[in-house]
Amino acid sequence: MGSQQKEVALVAGPGFLSDAAAMTQAIQGFSECAVNAKKTMSDLENELTSTLAQYQGSQAIAFWNLHTELQEQMTVASREIDVMSDLVNKAYGNFNAGDTQVSDTLRQVAGSAGNSNSMLSRLGGV
Repeated sequence: MGSQQKEVALVAGPGFLSDAAAMTQAIQGFSECAVNAKKTMSDLENELTSTLAQYQGSQAIAFWNLHTELQEQMTVASREIDVMSDLVNKAYGNFNAGDTQVSDTLRQVAGSAGNSNSMLSRLGGV
């Protein structure tokens, strides 16, 4: 008979499941806020541009200068939101991958120990 591998059922405790649910909710909330912030900035820029069309002379110049500065700051803010979104999503991916990585490492250690260590085997899901 060939070598048989045990089926491994990954069991997550209630604490992990609760943390995972909270993390998922936080990621969804962050993503929603990021989208809303970008939309709000875009709406404000459109409204400001529309309003500025009504001004002339030195008022128009002053407001266009303000518009340019705000536009630059909103561009920076938008990039920062993108960076934060990327980091949040990477953290979420790492959070979800952590259990599998630990289990794999424990299996390797248990295998190196000749599966004689029942504690390592149980921790690794073997």
